[in-house]
Amino acid sequence: MTTAPPLFGTFHLVASLLCFVLPLVAAYLLRKTGAGVRLRILFGCGCVLLLLELYKQWYFFTVIHDGIYDCSVFPFQQCSLPMYLCLLLPLYWGRVRNAAIVFLFDYVCYAAVLALVYPEGMLRPYLPMILHGFIWHAILVFIALLVFFGDAFHPLFNMRSFMGATVILLCACLIATVINVLLEGKGLIGTYPDMFYLTPYHMTAQPVASDIEASFGRLTARITYVLALILLGAVSHMFFLLAHRRRNKRIIYGHRKGKIGCEKCEKC
Repeated sequence: MTTAPPLFGTFHLVASLLCFVLPLVAAYLLRKTGAGVRLRILFGCGCVLLLLELYKQWYFFTVIHDGIYDCSVFPFQQCSLPMYLCLLLPLYWGRVRNAAIVFLFDYVCYAAVLALVYPEGMLRPYLPMILHGFIWHAILVFIALLVFFGDAFHPLFNMRSFMGATVILLCACLIATVINVLLEGKGLIGTYPDMFYLTPYHMTAQPVASDIEASFGRLTARITYVLALILLGAVSHMFFLLAHRRRNKRIIYGHRKGKIGCEKCEKC
């Protein structure tokens, strides 16, 4: 492939639709699985993401850039965190695991959806990398929906776990900034690291944040960007709570009317 498919073209629209529909169907079919099974599935997703990332790093290093490393594809973006979190799930316990699971919906779902709606960075003139990008974000959608449909995960969605998930995000932003500083000026000439779009050396590529940076300065733009990520996470968290509150009300109503047996009622 020598030219990238156009944004909002047929390929983009069909691929994005499949990346929404297929994970939704898969996660819904797995909705009755227990917490242990879901944790193993999440770990498996982390393994698949790791293999995909290794292939991407190899492809960029050997095929695209002929043995020169491109720091801009270092695997530490917001959509990269699920790989690390899922792989480390067997090592988490208590509040840390709860926060990680909540993160996989609150801060992963909207990031994956936005990437599929506007996949400009994924529409490269290399078919393997195009497929990689769409498959990667389809897996992220599946991970978020697996958490969303998991009855065993519903009690985890409280303010304490949301704060824990937000701490994970802030720590990741700090690590991303350190990576940006350490890798600046290294690797392929003409590229630079921009993990989490928080590089302190270059103007951000994010549409709204770039306007803020031009008007109010780089630091203000970076702070505003991080606050926007947290706000979107809070909206996702509230959506989760409202969606399942309505579901729980239907269960209670059905039980009172004698439509649902006690073995299916979570409130008995």
